[in-house]
Amino acid sequence: MLVGIGALALLLAGLGPDGATAQFAVFDAVVIEPAMRLLISVLDMLVPFDLPGWFKQLYAIVALIAVAGLVLSTVAGLMLLPVFYALYRDAGR
Repeated sequence: MLVGIGALALLLAGLGPDGATAQFAVFDAVVIEPAMRLLISVLDMLVPFDLPGWFKQLYAIVALIAVAGLVLSTVAGLMLLPVFYALYRDAGR
């Protein structure tokens, strides 16, 4: 559902499939790849023995998914905070 909403927003913004592909490529080059390199270098510093390359890539992907989930849940919680506060205030009446 979120992918469909994102595709609709890109079409309404006039970017089309080519613009969306370019934006995803830039996001990958600017955010994802440097973050993966950082996580892999941290893993290399912490682990005293050499790990296979596929494991390092898998570790970086899982760590990025975990960080993204934490960020999304934090943002959702902050956005819902006024709603829960209003419900709490009305419950006391």
